[in-house]
Amino acid sequence: MTVEIITRSRRVGAKLADFIVQETVILRDGVLVAALPEGDPLHYLLELSTPQLKAMRERLRPLFAKHTNLQSILEAILEYKRGAGIESAPAGQG
Repeated sequence: MTVEIITRSRRVGAKLADFIVQETVILRDGVLVAALPEGDPLHYLLELSTPQLKAMRERLRPLFAKHTNLQSILEAILEYKRGAGIESAPAGQG
């Protein structure tokens, strides 16, 4: 499996003005896992090191039955870091 983490900007139009929104997109084999807009509470997961993500995965394991999207995001970020050989750098910055 290939995981990509891409940060992109997109223009969002309103009646009076356009503004730019930055979001980070996580793809696994080209399929969207998550789109995390700037300010999303889950966005901070991208800044955690691999050991921190693994510890968080263990602490949150009881929640995964109800929140499968959270498990998918954590696993995808870990796969990305493993595939990129990143152990401590923030995702997307290795």
